Amino acid sequence: MIEVGSGEAIMNKHLQNTYRLTGLMRPEPGPVGFTPGPRWRITPVPREASPGNSPS
Repeated sequence: MIEVGSGEAIMNKHLQNTYRLTGLMRPEPGPVGFTPGPRWRITPVPREASPGNSPS
């Protein structure tokens, strides 16, 4: 006899094998090369004095 839900188990194993072969599933979770800390680096840009942008 075939157990109830065995089709789902077969498909899940098939997907896991496919993802491992294509590199979509890794043994450890998380993004590759992840470093904690600030995500964006903000560099202030100095404003130059232009003829149309005079502080008056």
